[in-house]
Amino acid sequence: MKWLLARIGLPKAIGVYVDEDAVALSRIVATPLGPVEITCQSETFDEGHLAETIGQLVGPLLGKRKFRRTPVSVGIPSHRVYFSTRPVHAATGDSSAHVLLREALRSPNIAVGDMVVDVVRTEPDSRDVVSIASCDKAYLGQILDALKALDVYPSRTEPAPCALLRLAGARHRVRRSAKVVLRLFLSGTQVLAVLVVNNLPLLWRFTNLTQGEEASTLLMASRSLLATSKDCGVESPLDAVMIHGRAELKRLLDLDWLEEQLDTSIDWFDGPELNQSQIAYGVAQGGLDKEGGGFDLGRSLKPRPTLLQLFPWRDAVMQLALLVCMALLLGYTYWTLRESEQVLQTNVAVSPAEATTKKMKLQKEKKQLGMQVSAIREFLNTRVLWTSCLRDLSLCVPEEMYLTSVRGVCELRSLQKKKGSTKTKKSLALRGAVRLPASGTVPPEIDRLLVALRSDPTLEEEFPLVTLDELQHIPSKAGQEPMAIFSIVCLPGQKKGSAKKGSGAAKGGKKPK
Repeated sequence: MKWLLARIGLPKAIGVYVDEDAVALSRIVATPLGPVEITCQSETFDEGHLAETIGQLVGPLLGKRKFRRTPVSVGIPSHRVYFSTRPVHAATGDSSAHVLLREALRSPNIAVGDMVVDVVRTEPDSRDVVSIASCDKAYLGQILDALKALDVYPSRTEPAPCALLRLAGARHRVRRSAKVVLRLFLSGTQVLAVLVVNNLPLLWRFTNLTQGEEASTLLMASRSLLATSKDCGVESPLDAVMIHGRAELKRLLDLDWLEEQLDTSIDWFDGPELNQSQIAYGVAQGGLDKEGGGFDLGRSLKPRPTLLQLFPWRDAVMQLALLVCMALLLGYTYWTLRESEQVLQTNVAVSPAEATTKKMKLQKEKKQLGMQVSAIREFLNTRVLWTSCLRDLSLCVPEEMYLTSVRGVCELRSLQKKKGSTKTKKSLALRGAVRLPASGTVPPEIDRLLVALRSDPTLEEEFPLVTLDELQHIPSKAGQEPMAIFSIVCLPGQKKGSAKKGSGAAKGGKKPK
């Protein structure tokens, strides 16, 4: 996998950490899941052979083409760097970096002109402070000359604690609400304490780590930095403590006691440890972060970059490839739509009669559907709800009477004839029998039935004209009572006037004897 990542066109960076007796190198490649280290080397050197060692390690990894060479970053050991943070006074707020360094050293015997200085300004708690990093120009010149022989100019030259802090911040992020964080990097013999405010190093200090006194050493290093931070303008309390490396000590130390002494929570991680390979890895990550802030001690010693070096070749190639892909896609879409348009135009030009035929067919189908809808609407408007009529009719019949036949007629009106040209046949005929009174008069049950039929809402709406059509007397037989057979006809009303007239005639009709 590392062999494949080393040969594909992903962004790469090389980090070189120059210690007192060894040079550590790390080459990483940027992937969507984060940077991956593909090369890790370390080589010791004797005094006077630094340039040869750097050339042996860096030279084979640069590439043959000059404009495609992998960027190189350099890490300087902390004992070669002077680092200090102090508040900025109004009188020295706009002073140069060398003036700020002289005021921080407060010694006229130090040749400030023989040192390279870089300054980072911050504002921890509504107070401007300046962090000063300085290194001997002659020592740094040896490293830069060794790289210059390879036609390489470092993209970043920074102190080793900054590289280690970058690596730890990328692997183990703090919560967003944490402002003041103390990170402790452990090795077999030393501990590096770095006080970080708003993700920027404010103070750092090395302390020897004695076996059996690790807890007290960590507490002393933490308290010393917290005490010094007050003079650097930090007024906020400590939010978190993060320890990196020496995971075996986690089960040997009393973390509850340390948290109680520091009055904050402590998180312990396996890495990164305080060693050369991890520092070189952090330096290489700084080479990928071209726009990130931080210290660059070689800023004043680097020549001004040319336009060819500043031009973003990789971004330009990616944008051009994306433009070509979009052009191909749009061209394919255009020609596809063009062919479809030509086919449609040909079909329309060849068969105009077919389009007319389809139109006539659709009109005929529309007419048939309209007739069907009209027939259904006419049926719904003229139908009789026989279920409701029969239900109400059963409630109107007296108990002493029984019906022998019920006949209902409702003819569907023809759509071909004009509305109102012919009358629709609709009627309800009832036939029944009732016991004849001894006096021989008309049974009162018939009158009650007529009144009930005329007053029922459902029957009155459909058949408002209710008349007694026939009344017959049946002579009594042996052992039977005399019976009267009757028939009633219910008709619909055509007009209000005629309905009233018919109703009055029905009411005023003579009762047969």
